[in-house]
Amino acid sequence: MLDQLNKHQLILLSLLISFVTSIATGIITFSLLQQAPPTVTQTINRVVEQTIQQVTSPSTTGGNTVKETTVVVKEDDQVVGAISQNTPSIVRVSDNTTTPDPFYSLGIVLTKSGLIVTPARSTFNAGYTYTAKFSDATTQTLKYMGQDNASKAVFFKVMSSSGNTFSGNPVTLESSLAKLGQTVVLLEGETNNAVSVGHVSAYNFTDPADPKTQNGVETDLTPKTTVLGCPLFNLSAEFVGFRISDTTSSGDPIYLSPETLATAITQYSK
Repeated sequence: MLDQLNKHQLILLSLLISFVTSIATGIITFSLLQQAPPTVTQTINRVVEQTIQQVTSPSTTGGNTVKETTVVVKEDDQVVGAISQNTPSIVRVSDNTTTPDPFYSLGIVLTKSGLIVTPARSTFNAGYTYTAKFSDATTQTLKYMGQDNASKAVFFKVMSSSGNTFSGNPVTLESSLAKLGQTVVLLEGETNNAVSVGHVSAYNFTDPADPKTQNGVETDLTPKTTVLGCPLFNLSAEFVGFRISDTTSSGDPIYLSPETLATAITQYSK
């Protein structure tokens, strides 16, 4: 009977037989899998998944495949990062006077050896014993090291109460002077942290006629407190400046640049 079929009919017959066989094989396989233990079906599924992954994975010839990904960094994330990175580097400094409020100012840890800078206040007395309270609530005694920048900044060093060498979390100093219009993050507060975000609005000069006398920056921020020593950070989490007792003619705070203290930082770090 088959010898009576022409070529095209034989091809169609072969396809029909293959189709019926595939359906029968599928039905039998499904029935067997339904009766098989779970471990067997799990193994089969893993083999199938791995086979599909190998088939669909892009092949590479002569090198690795480079995948480019665009990462969008939000300003909010940078602000949060600057705060979290530098919170351990901020201390609250107190003196040993008998006044009701011994709080002196905020201080900034500059080196791992425990060098701290604060603004100079009218109440400062080198003969007092100053202490620093860290973000983890520990307290350390401070040793007076000296002053700099026309006595606008006071330097202390941590005297570890355990007798061990202090190993703190220093800030990262700005890699370049702050730029006008640059976004900055202000951290302030006598007992709890308060945050403001603004921009560098002007440079401050000791002599307005001489640009070489720049010693700090001004901002468009409205302070939440009158606390001195409040640090400014850029969105790269670098330390840009800290609030000193000097103000502008309109009463706005001036933030002393750490670059003006470079010589003193090197001297007192030894």
